Amino acid sequence: MRKLLYRTLALSYGAYFNSTALFSEKEAGKKAFKTFTTPRKGRILPVQQEYLQEFLGKRVRVNNTGLQTYEWPGTGETVLLMHGWESNAYRWRYLIEKLREREFNIIAFDARAMGIPKEID
Repeated sequence: MRKLLYRTLALSYGAYFNSTALFSEKEAGKKAFKTFTTPRKGRILPVQQEYLQEFLGKRVRVNNTGLQTYEWPGTGETVLLMHGWESNAYRWRYLIEKLREREFNIIAFDARAMGIPKEID
């Protein structure tokens, strides 16, 4: 049921932006950009926080948006992992483990409300 609701919501966003584009592509682009670059209130699950807490990096501010970095040090090249809207760095856990086996230095980050534990926001 939850998957169906999520899929319906995703399709409705697309329908809204596509119908707006019929009248003004520029306006549709502005609205889509604002929607997908504005963090929504999200919840990080306990299992996610437990995993990410171990790899907390620096907190940085970019254009008044707080970012929490996560770091998995390695001796190889650096890989930057960036997730999409309504997600957090936990989504990369399986890829991270494969990259760590090959000694890559890995950095991921979460914007405010996308995964930063409340005590450090």
